[in-house]
Amino acid sequence: MWRKFDLPNTMKTCAARCFFLTLSLCLFSCKDDFVADINASSGAMHKPPVTSNTALFDQVVRLPRIRSAAFLGTNLAWLAPFEGRHLLFTEDGGANWSKVPAPKLRSHSCISFIDAHRGWALSNIERKGKVLRTRDGGRTWSIISTLKSADPEWDFTSASKIVFTDELHGWIIETFSAWYTFDGGLNWTEVTPPAMKKGGQPVCGFFLNSLKGWICSLEGPLFFTADSGKTWQSQTFPGNANVQDVTFVDEKTGWLIRNDGQLYNTKDGGKSWQVQPELYKEISLDSVYFPGKEEGWTIGRKIVGHYRAGESIDAEKFFRGTVLHTTNGGQSWQPVRIGKDEPFFDRIYFTDLEHGWLLSLDNVYRTTDRGRTWRRVLNVPSIMAR
Repeated sequence: MWRKFDLPNTMKTCAARCFFLTLSLCLFSCKDDFVADINASSGAMHKPPVTSNTALFDQVVRLPRIRSAAFLGTNLAWLAPFEGRHLLFTEDGGANWSKVPAPKLRSHSCISFIDAHRGWALSNIERKGKVLRTRDGGRTWSIISTLKSADPEWDFTSASKIVFTDELHGWIIETFSAWYTFDGGLNWTEVTPPAMKKGGQPVCGFFLNSLKGWICSLEGPLFFTADSGKTWQSQTFPGNANVQDVTFVDEKTGWLIRNDGQLYNTKDGGKSWQVQPELYKEISLDSVYFPGKEEGWTIGRKIVGHYRAGESIDAEKFFRGTVLHTTNGGQSWQPVRIGKDEPFFDRIYFTDLEHGWLLSLDNVYRTTDRGRTWRRVLNVPSIMAR
């Protein structure tokens, strides 16, 4: 069983999202559990002289500014920066943003909102997994519970995901465990799939409602529950899972991306997965979202620079972020041009078919016309410097 000496899950996820693992085999020969030399407080990288493949990888990896985000309706959005202590909030679709003090939210916090007022957060406070609640849209927070495992070897490591499907029912994924609440977060039951405890750890998950959800394990199968995590069904996947993103449209139709950048689709609730045709040989995918069965979006990056021994490189010069769109259920994909060249895009989300959000290293983009046009609505470093 992987334990505390392993990497925090947030670092694994960020490293995987910031680099082409497929192409890295021939470029850098790096391992997935590499610890990047990252200044998490600023999103910038240290740039030591290139003396090895590892040092080269240090120079390319960048952390996005936003750790977690919640989007509701056509206009509401909350962003939790990596360094914590603040939330960024808009109620008019990004036309105006507020920098809201949130001193109880530490770095690497995750957030979830179900309406304009009620939200929850998971944060590492005094080396404990603390669940916080707000009832005023994120202006004030109170600690309502602490994750406690019956496993004496378990310690809370890092928040990965918190999702509430309604005011009572919620899910948590952290580095080594999964949790469920039925009373609004006051009490939590550990629901980590037993088979996962024996040889793996949760990497990502998607929760369709209070009963049904999927958890993807590191180097292992996927797990599905239809009873709020009381029991889990193991779902096979070609080779080791190593999934970095997963989404479902309904209980049958889903999509996932392995950390080699390849896209897969299921039409039977995850019992079987079919690899999608390689979209573009030079593109590795990072995240996927389908607001409907036919219409979907995936983001990735492609290498645009060529490394020469001894030269200094950075993400902006080496990578170019890519957005792809399908209107026929993934049978074909078209690239979508975003105004500014970005080294990568971190996540994409649509609240309906028309309204979507796109996050990059430093910027937030917004569409209100089904993705035909995108406009930048926020530069995170600028508002954080206020």
